[in-house]
Amino acid sequence: MKKSIFILIDFHQGMDVSDSPESQYWRNSYIRSRGKAIYKTMRYCNNNNIPIVNANYMFGGAVHHDNPIAFENYNIEYYAYGHLAEVCPKKLLPDFGDFETIYIGGASLDQCVFTTRDLSYRKIDHPNKKLILDCCIQTDQYLRRTSATPPHFTCRQSLDEYVRDFLVKEEVDYIDRLVP
Repeated sequence: MKKSIFILIDFHQGMDVSDSPESQYWRNSYIRSRGKAIYKTMRYCNNNNIPIVNANYMFGGAVHHDNPIAFENYNIEYYAYGHLAEVCPKKLLPDFGDFETIYIGGASLDQCVFTTRDLSYRKIDHPNKKLILDCCIQTDQYLRRTSATPPHFTCRQSLDEYVRDFLVKEEVDYIDRLVP
Protein backbone atom coordinates (compact mmCIF):
# COMPACT_ATOMS: atom_id res chain seq x y z
CA MET A 1 0.00 0.00 0.00
CA LYS A 2 1.25 3.46 -0.91
CA LYS A 3 1.62 5.88 1.95
CA SER A 4 -0.10 9.12 0.85
CA ILE A 5 -1.61 11.16 -1.97
CA PHE A 6 -2.39 14.89 -2.16
CA ILE A 7 -5.55 16.13 -3.93
CA LEU A 8 -5.42 19.81 -4.84
CA ILE A 9 -8.86 21.23 -5.66
CA ASP A 10 -9.46 24.38 -7.74
CA PHE A 11 -6.10 26.02 -7.10
CA HIS A 12 -4.93 27.95 -10.13
CA GLN A 13 -2.58 30.64 -11.29
CA GLY A 14 -5.54 32.97 -11.62
CA MET A 15 -5.89 33.15 -7.83
CA ASP A 16 -4.37 36.59 -8.04
CA VAL A 17 -5.35 39.16 -5.46
CA SER A 18 -4.52 42.23 -7.52
CA ASP A 19 -8.20 43.13 -7.92
CA SER A 20 -8.84 43.23 -4.16
CA PRO A 21 -9.29 46.68 -2.66
CA GLU A 22 -6.31 48.09 -0.80
CA SER A 23 -8.42 48.08 2.38
CA GLN A 24 -8.41 44.30 2.20
CA TYR A 25 -4.63 43.98 2.58
CA TRP A 26 -5.08 41.32 5.26
CA ARG A 27 -7.03 39.18 2.76
CA ASN A 28 -4.34 39.58 0.08
CA SER A 29 -1.69 38.55 2.58
CA TYR A 30 -3.78 35.53 3.64
CA ILE A 31 -4.26 34.30 0.06
CA ARG A 32 -0.58 34.79 -0.80
CA SER A 33 0.56 32.91 2.31
CA ARG A 34 -1.78 30.00 1.54
CA GLY A 35 -0.60 29.94 -2.08
CA LYS A 36 3.02 29.78 -0.91
CA ALA A 37 2.13 26.94 1.47
CA ILE A 38 0.45 25.04 -1.38
CA TYR A 39 3.54 25.36 -3.60
CA LYS A 40 5.79 24.36 -0.69
CA THR A 41 3.58 21.31 -0.04
CA MET A 42 3.67 20.35 -3.72
CA ARG A 43 7.47 20.53 -3.66
CA TYR A 44 7.50 18.42 -0.48
CA CYS A 45 5.20 15.86 -2.15
CA ASN A 46 7.44 15.69 -5.22
CA ASN A 47 10.55 15.23 -3.06
CA ASN A 48 8.90 12.51 -0.95
CA ASN A 49 7.19 10.47 -3.69
CA ILE A 50 3.69 11.58 -2.71
CA PRO A 51 1.58 11.73 -5.89
CA ILE A 52 -0.47 14.86 -6.58
CA VAL A 53 -3.93 15.02 -8.16
CA ASN A 54 -4.70 18.34 -9.85
CA ALA A 55 -8.47 18.38 -9.37
CA ASN A 56 -9.22 21.67 -11.05
CA TYR A 57 -12.88 21.92 -11.97
CA MET A 58 -12.63 25.53 -13.14
CA PHE A 59 -13.82 25.01 -16.73
CA GLY A 60 -14.38 28.12 -18.79
CA GLY A 61 -13.76 31.64 -17.67
CA ALA A 62 -10.27 33.06 -17.55
CA VAL A 63 -8.66 29.98 -16.06
CA HIS A 64 -7.53 27.14 -18.29
CA HIS A 65 -8.13 23.80 -16.62
CA ASP A 66 -4.64 22.36 -16.92
CA ASN A 67 -2.83 25.28 -15.26
CA PRO A 68 0.44 25.06 -17.20
CA ILE A 69 1.80 28.20 -15.54
CA ALA A 70 0.85 27.34 -11.99
CA PHE A 71 2.31 23.85 -12.12
CA GLU A 72 5.16 24.01 -14.63
CA ASN A 73 7.80 23.21 -11.97
CA TYR A 74 5.92 20.33 -10.33
CA ASN A 75 5.25 16.71 -11.15
CA ILE A 76 1.48 16.22 -11.24
CA GLU A 77 0.66 12.54 -11.58
CA TYR A 78 -3.12 12.70 -11.99
CA TYR A 79 -5.61 15.18 -13.39
CA ALA A 80 -9.36 15.44 -12.83
CA TYR A 81 -11.52 18.01 -14.60
CA GLY A 82 -15.19 18.88 -14.59
CA HIS A 83 -17.64 16.23 -13.54
CA LEU A 84 -15.64 13.02 -13.41
CA ALA A 85 -18.33 10.80 -14.87
CA GLU A 86 -18.58 12.98 -17.98
CA VAL A 87 -15.07 14.27 -18.52
CA CYS A 88 -12.51 12.20 -16.68
CA PRO A 89 -13.06 8.44 -16.59
CA LYS A 90 -12.26 6.97 -13.17
CA LYS A 91 -9.57 4.76 -14.74
CA LEU A 92 -7.41 7.86 -15.18
CA LEU A 93 -7.38 8.38 -11.41
CA PRO A 94 -5.70 6.11 -8.90
CA ASP A 95 -7.60 3.72 -6.68
CA PHE A 96 -7.71 5.81 -3.50
CA GLY A 97 -8.04 2.59 -1.49
CA ASP A 98 -4.40 1.91 -2.37
CA PHE A 99 -3.31 4.82 -0.15
CA GLU A 100 -3.02 4.91 3.62
CA THR A 101 -3.73 8.65 3.81
CA ILE A 102 -5.43 11.12 1.50
CA TYR A 103 -4.53 14.77 1.99
CA ILE A 104 -6.77 17.46 0.49
CA GLY A 105 -6.27 21.19 -0.04
CA GLY A 106 -7.28 24.00 -2.38
CA ALA A 107 -10.04 26.60 -2.59
CA SER A 108 -12.53 27.31 -1.17
CA LEU A 109 -12.39 25.36 2.07
CA ASP A 110 -16.11 25.19 2.90
CA GLN A 111 -17.30 24.72 -0.67
CA CYS A 112 -15.16 22.95 -3.29
CA VAL A 113 -12.58 21.43 -0.95
CA PHE A 114 -15.14 20.19 1.54
CA THR A 115 -18.29 19.23 -0.31
CA THR A 116 -19.16 20.29 -3.87
CA ARG A 117 -16.44 18.71 -6.01
CA ASP A 118 -16.25 15.03 -6.96
CA LEU A 119 -12.94 14.66 -5.12
CA SER A 120 -13.92 16.80 -2.13
CA TYR A 121 -13.42 15.75 1.48
CA ARG A 122 -17.03 14.74 1.97
CA LYS A 123 -17.30 12.78 -1.29
CA ILE A 124 -14.10 10.73 -0.99
CA ASP A 125 -14.91 7.47 0.78
CA HIS A 126 -11.73 6.76 2.73
CA PRO A 127 -11.12 6.09 6.43
CA ASN A 128 -8.04 8.30 6.68
CA LYS A 129 -8.54 11.55 4.83
CA LYS A 130 -7.32 14.89 6.14
CA LEU A 131 -7.49 18.50 5.09
CA ILE A 132 -4.16 20.32 5.14
CA LEU A 133 -5.21 23.58 6.76
CA ASP A 134 -2.37 25.78 5.47
CA CYS A 135 -3.20 24.50 1.97
CA CYS A 136 -6.87 25.51 2.15
CA ILE A 137 -7.99 28.95 1.07
CA GLN A 138 -11.28 30.13 2.56
CA THR A 139 -13.22 32.68 0.54
CA ASP A 140 -16.63 34.20 1.15
CA GLN A 141 -17.92 34.08 -2.44
CA TYR A 142 -19.88 30.85 -1.94
CA LEU A 143 -21.21 32.02 1.41
CA ARG A 144 -22.50 35.26 -0.10
CA ARG A 145 -24.42 33.30 -2.77
CA THR A 146 -25.88 30.58 -0.55
CA SER A 147 -26.53 32.01 2.88
CA ALA A 148 -29.33 34.31 4.02
CA THR A 149 -26.88 35.79 6.53
CA PRO A 150 -23.40 35.21 5.14
CA PRO A 151 -20.45 36.05 7.35
CA HIS A 152 -18.50 39.09 6.30
CA PHE A 153 -14.82 38.66 6.99
CA THR A 154 -13.63 42.06 8.13
CA CYS A 155 -10.26 40.91 9.42
CA ARG A 156 -8.08 37.86 9.62
CA GLN A 157 -9.43 37.04 13.07
CA SER A 158 -13.04 36.80 11.81
CA LEU A 159 -11.91 34.52 8.97
CA ASP A 160 -9.89 32.28 11.32
CA GLU A 161 -12.83 32.04 13.74
CA TYR A 162 -15.17 31.03 10.91
CA VAL A 163 -12.72 28.33 9.74
CA ARG A 164 -12.26 26.94 13.28
CA ASP A 165 -16.03 26.85 13.85
CA PHE A 166 -16.60 25.21 10.46
CA LEU A 167 -14.02 22.46 11.13
CA VAL A 168 -15.57 21.68 14.52
CA LYS A 169 -19.17 21.79 13.30
CA GLU A 170 -18.47 19.51 10.34
CA GLU A 171 -16.13 17.24 12.35
CA VAL A 172 -13.37 17.59 9.79
CA ASP A 173 -10.12 15.68 10.33
CA TYR A 174 -7.27 18.04 9.51
CA ILE A 175 -3.61 18.78 10.07
CA ASP A 176 -2.15 22.27 10.25
CA ARG A 177 0.52 21.52 7.63
CA LEU A 178 2.14 18.57 5.87
CA VAL A 179 5.58 20.08 5.49
CA PRO A 180 7.60 19.69 8.72
